[in-house]
Amino acid sequence: MSGAESKGVAEIIKAKAWHEKRTVAQARALLGKFLVRRWPDGRVEGRMITEVEAYDGERDRACHARVGHTRRTEVMYAAGGRWYVYL
Repeated sequence: MSGAESKGVAEIIKAKAWHEKRTVAQARALLGKFLVRRWPDGRVEGRMITEVEAYDGERDRACHARVGHTRRTEVMYAAGGRWYVYL
């Protein structure tokens, strides 16, 4: 990965400006960035984010949170910083 490509997602989301963005803007900003994992044996693997989904809470009819706070949607009402990653 080159210098421009190697800026990690964690670096981006730590920035204060990130938290001021709307949901769709955050999703767009993640496209083309890399999720990187360093394994205990020292191996490093990275994958480019090529698809994202953005939901806007209870007002978004496509979001599971549209039905309100339930056991299933608990994580959507918790503090930020959680990721759902499908490989």
